[in-house]
Amino acid sequence: MAQGESSSVLEKMQQQWASMAGMAGMFVGTILLGLSIQPIYDVPEARAFGEEGATKAGNVILEMFFILIFTVVIIWLARKGLDFIIKGIVMVALWFSMFYALAPYVELFWIMIRI
Repeated sequence: MAQGESSSVLEKMQQQWASMAGMAGMFVGTILLGLSIQPIYDVPEARAFGEEGATKAGNVILEMFFILIFTVVIIWLARKGLDFIIKGIVMVALWFSMFYALAPYVELFWIMIRI
């Protein structure tokens, strides 16, 4: 990597620190919410591949394959300069995470106010 490229990357990071910090905060917040509701989703029906599915090699390989595809697509988008698409993908992923993390709390809220 040339010296000009590394300073360019640092400049870009300095310009986007606020959005990067916001996404990092939402990511950490989602994980903490997920940890707090983990007992609610600790049933076989809520697991991706059922009760024994996480230990089957085929399912683990399938997950790794999709992670690889996702990573390649994100890197390709970054190289093409399509950062707005990457931000959109991250925001949609965070929205789904927040939806599943907040759903039990919303249900509890509705029960508490008896609606």
